[in-house]
Amino acid sequence: MTMLRWLIALWLASLLLFPMTGAPPRAEPLAPATEKSLQTESALERRVRHLSSQLRCPVCQGESVYDSHADVAVEMKALIKDKLRQGESEAEIIAYFQARYGNFILMAPPAEGIHWLIWVFPALLGVLALLFVFRLFGTSQSKQERDEQGANDPNSKTPPAAVETDIEKLEL
Repeated sequence: MTMLRWLIALWLASLLLFPMTGAPPRAEPLAPATEKSLQTESALERRVRHLSSQLRCPVCQGESVYDSHADVAVEMKALIKDKLRQGESEAEIIAYFQARYGNFILMAPPAEGIHWLIWVFPALLGVLALLFVFRLFGTSQSKQERDEQGANDPNSKTPPAAVETDIEKLEL
């Protein structure tokens, strides 16, 4: 039974250390950006990259608009660039996409309404897992140890194992 407890504890520890929530959203492109390419990038392109990395691709759903190569994502990046050229602020552009697609479009949804569960659930799950592990290992006394304790305790109402076997022999 001890081996089973250790396996369960190892499994729970791996869940806590390596959560299965998927990879965090990437704010950088798939290809590594070199220092030279970042220097030649214009301020407008940096703002487009920053904004499009905050928005989720409606088609790919696991990628940001910046990382996606879907037609919709390409159109969204072009729209972001046009709106920035027209002088709209980043907050106005994000509000535009939120009005059109809802909070789903944000890579990091706000912690309000039902979305607060997204932020609270991992911590709650971790606390419950820790309580389970403490409960599992907190009562690690074996039956033999409890029997030995009971045999030494004069106030114990449970008879020691030796007395139980003697009673069984007498009943036969």
